[in-house]
Amino acid sequence: MGAAYNKTSLQALGITHILTAAANIKPRFPDDFKYEILDCLDSPNQNVLSYVDQANKFLNDAFSANVEGEAPKHKVLVHCFAGKSRATSFTLAYMIKERKIALKDGLDLIWKVRPIAAPNPGFMVQLKALERAILGSNTDSTSCRAIGRINLTLSSRKNKRQA
Repeated sequence: MGAAYNKTSLQALGITHILTAAANIKPRFPDDFKYEILDCLDSPNQNVLSYVDQANKFLNDAFSANVEGEAPKHKVLVHCFAGKSRATSFTLAYMIKERKIALKDGLDLIWKVRPIAAPNPGFMVQLKALERAILGSNTDSTSCRAIGRINLTLSSRKNKRQA
């Protein structure tokens, strides 16, 4: 979330649009950036696919001014609270649905720039369903299943500590 609150860095990176994938995070600089808010929770039970069209429309509208081979006129920051599950999930959904990039390949690309990226297990199930619906099949998702196990393990440990 810190990235979305650093106006100087956002401007230095050329960010023009901000997609917020979180409930209760209000636009910090509404006069300086165009915002879209997805009022969703980081819960395995959250239906993230119900927000995909809204997110993709915002992203497509932002990218529509960009011309291939030229410096982008518009850049989008996709963020949530920790920059780990929701932001990653909406980025992956865009990659799958709009760019026809397989889930595993999308994850590999994201991990190069955001190693902590890890959609929660419920989001992974939904992303696999989206991949199957859009691309006709699922890619080798060994790494995808590993993310789900890691998240479940971390959630279990967290719940045990809270008990």
